[in-house]
Amino acid sequence: MVRFNYKFERLSGTVFANGNLLYTADGNSILSPVGNRVSHFDLASNTSRTLEFECRADITCMAITGDNRLLICVDATNHAVLVNFTLGIVLHRFSFKKKVRTIVFSPDDSHFAISYGKHIQVWQTPALRREFAPFVLHRTYTGQTDDVVMIRWSPDGR
Repeated sequence: MVRFNYKFERLSGTVFANGNLLYTADGNSILSPVGNRVSHFDLASNTSRTLEFECRADITCMAITGDNRLLICVDATNHAVLVNFTLGIVLHRFSFKKKVRTIVFSPDDSHFAISYGKHIQVWQTPALRREFAPFVLHRTYTGQTDDVVMIRWSPDGR
């Protein structure tokens, strides 16, 4: 007789391990990183689904534009995936040189900022079409005395 030691886990849903939770602009949905995938929880219709794209490793941070069109996810190996959120299509993949701690889009969605160590980099937001070199560095801000763990844009985006 063979015995197996199985346990029931995650009966009521997926397990949140790390990364940040995002609300969509209308407030009706939550995006949660689950390993190297993203789960979309629709609070209005009480449904959930896992988006089809995958990152190379576990997702550590992600951001979504104010119009819910673009989602960017950065994994533990600093590889970023830019996704057309409405269609679920991967538009671009990019590798940052340093460990990204946080990422956030500007209020007008024209730029996004990342932090690594004591530095903040501001990048231009790529378009919704495929480009040869979509990620363009706008500026690097230095001079912070400690590691940057959170970024907030002012309402006017400055």
